[in-house]
Amino acid sequence: MGNEMDTIHLKEEHLARYEKAKKKAVRFMLFDIDHNITDGQNQVPEYITHEIANLLNVKGVGIGFVSGRPEKALVPTGKDIISVVDVILPLIDANQLEKVIIFPEYAGYGVNIGSKKLTDYGFIDTFGKHKSALIKYLDDERYPWVDFIEDKRTGISLWIKPHLRDLSLIIQYIQDMNSVLEILGLSKEYIVIDGAHRTIDVLHKKVNKVRAIQEVANIYGILPEEIATSDDQADSNEGGYLFTNHPLGFATDSYYKESSAQISTKLAFNETGIHANMKLLKELVFQRL
Repeated sequence: MGNEMDTIHLKEEHLARYEKAKKKAVRFMLFDIDHNITDGQNQVPEYITHEIANLLNVKGVGIGFVSGRPEKALVPTGKDIISVVDVILPLIDANQLEKVIIFPEYAGYGVNIGSKKLTDYGFIDTFGKHKSALIKYLDDERYPWVDFIEDKRTGISLWIKPHLRDLSLIIQYIQDMNSVLEILGLSKEYIVIDGAHRTIDVLHKKVNKVRAIQEVANIYGILPEEIATSDDQADSNEGGYLFTNHPLGFATDSYYKESSAQISTKLAFNETGIHANMKLLKELVFQRL
């Protein structure tokens, strides 16, 4: 009975937060990609690309994509942000392109789509000799779950073999990599996170998606309180937690129960992932940037 009452209370609390959020003016929206605006085939469907394009063309709102994906995939089977942007770009008016920005590799760097300007936040190639040592160690150890290693600008991604991408096993893979960092003396500088259940990612501890909010506010001269964010991995130990831990932060699948600000779409209106984002795009109040 107690757990049931707690769940009811949580739903009421998150619904109340959502009702408050719907009264705030949103001038910029930042989206995580995988399992957030993708479907079961890991594609971004036409119906949501049109809704996102309308934010720019009709409402004049800025948009951005913040993901563990690199700007451009470095391996044939890899996923990148540009492939998502390329689907949406033909729908966007040319005079709105300056309002489109991407933050690859957990906001390790940023790229403005209109100007093509890349901004290094100090993390590109910071691994240096550490990366070589890490990759050599992994090559020597040959962990059975590792399919291949993707060497990215700000970190590395260990691709999990498709038949071993089980959520119950991913915790062990993360533990494996944390042990490696300990052995190599790198645990004070680098962290290990789950990359959309496809990869195990190693990156600098100071790299975090929340940087995207700060950068957008600085670039466009708006308040962080005018920026909405959505992410499906938003529990306290996941990459989207700080990114969504604010009054316009939407956790579209996992969420942190103890957060006093985050809004779980699952609790507030019983939708997750792409369907939650479609509802947000229709119901939030947007204001021209």
